[in-house]
Amino acid sequence: WSLVNADTPSRGVVLTYKNGNQCEAGFGRRAFSIYFFCGPDARNPFSVEGHLVEEKDHCEYEVITESTFGCPQQCPVVGGRLCSGAGVCDYDTDAKKSKCFCQPGYTSNDCSEQVVKPSGGLGATGGVLIFICILLVALLGVLVYLWNRIRTLRLDPKAYSQLRGGGPGDDEGTEDI
Repeated sequence: WSLVNADTPSRGVVLTYKNGNQCEAGFGRRAFSIYFFCGPDARNPFSVEGHLVEEKDHCEYEVITESTFGCPQQCPVVGGRLCSGAGVCDYDTDAKKSKCFCQPGYTSNDCSEQVVKPSGGLGATGGVLIFICILLVALLGVLVYLWNRIRTLRLDPKAYSQLRGGGPGDDEGTEDI
């Protein structure tokens, strides 16, 4: 047995049989390797159906299969699915070990537990929307006030004198016709 990739042990393992029967024409002895790549499928890796069989070099044969049987034991198979079907088995370079990396919304060493988000609360988006609504209401209030003020100025000629600082009885600047 050996690892498919020594730098990433979670990729799988290879089983190699060497020193088989003598090959013809001096090509040495036959060799046979079975590559078990780590994959989500729990099918039987020893069934020939669906597997790639090739002759790598003369008298060197390889069978390549992807199955949970090629995965490290640190990546559990739950219900026939690697990492509960909610994660990916890979090598954690920080922890220096293989493990399940769970999809968002799942947790635990085998990704079988769903994360329950607390309900309620508006969050950042809701807070921004409320702020914008309050700002729009305030702007609308200012526009209504200004519209009423302008309408008052049009209807009352004495309102112009009040704007200049004169009192209600101040007739300065008005002429009798």
